[in-house]
Amino acid sequence: GYNRHFTFSVKKIRSTVSQGGFS
Repeated sequence: GYNRHFTFSVKKIRSTVSQGGFS
């Protein structure tokens, strides 16, 4: 459901942050 999608989004965002994609 929505919660699962939210968790996936957080992991994806964190991965991007880790790579310096977000500033």
